[in-house]
Amino acid sequence: RQGDGGGGPTEPTVAAPTPMEDAADVVSDCGGGTFNIQVEFVSTGDATDVFDGTDSFPISGTSAIAGPYPIGTIVNLDVVHTDNACDFTIPGDFTDVCPPANDDFANAITFTCADASVSGNTENATLDEDDAPDAPGFNSDTDSPNVWYGFLGTGQDVTLSTINAGSNFDTEILIFTGSSGNLTYVASGYDESGAPEYLAEVTFTAEAGTQYWISVEGYNSGDTGLFQMDITCTGDPSYVYIAVSYTHLTLPTKRIV
Repeated sequence: RQGDGGGGPTEPTVAAPTPMEDAADVVSDCGGGTFNIQVEFVSTGDATDVFDGTDSFPISGTSAIAGPYPIGTIVNLDVVHTDNACDFTIPGDFTDVCPPANDDFANAITFTCADASVSGNTENATLDEDDAPDAPGFNSDTDSPNVWYGFLGTGQDVTLSTINAGSNFDTEILIFTGSSGNLTYVASGYDESGAPEYLAEVTFTAEAGTQYWISVEGYNSGDTGLFQMDITCTGDPSYVYIAVSYTHLTLPTKRIV
């Protein structure tokens, strides 16, 4: 203790207990288009809330949950105390991204010849069906983040193209038939635009009634970005005729007396 010059003791200054942050994790809800941030503390001291600059979220026990926030929002969090001198900012920015809706083969988005184009983004996509067969000569293969589309053949010639202003990365278009884990290569396009864009275009005859699967991806594993895939169908559609057989039954008549 140190005297105050008047001979009497002075009370030492005691700092308010400061919380010790243990972890702050993003909790995704891609289906709902939102995310939360869960903050865990080793101890809370006199901390009362976490604050995102607009809203406060109370600390309960040794944790707090901030949110929900729309996917893609960037959030910074402060820890608020009874003694505001102890407030501090949790290091780092918090945000969340979700893969595209058609990231997986099982969630392929269907298009038809009536659609002029489909658009997408592979930046947050993952690689699905990486065991799909390569194009002959290994010019194109499924080895980069991809998204999936489905198309039911009409008997027409179908051209799919990313050669347009809506595409900004080196793209491949691969076409298959079959099922997950058992795909059969049909056709592919890559580099048809030439340098420097290296965009893709492919034309194939889509047999009427056959289900086709289309993967849009980058040429190399690190190639991702925005794309617009234009759809052009030429020729007259053909039809699948289903033979229907029936049996003519003769029912007995009942005589009324």
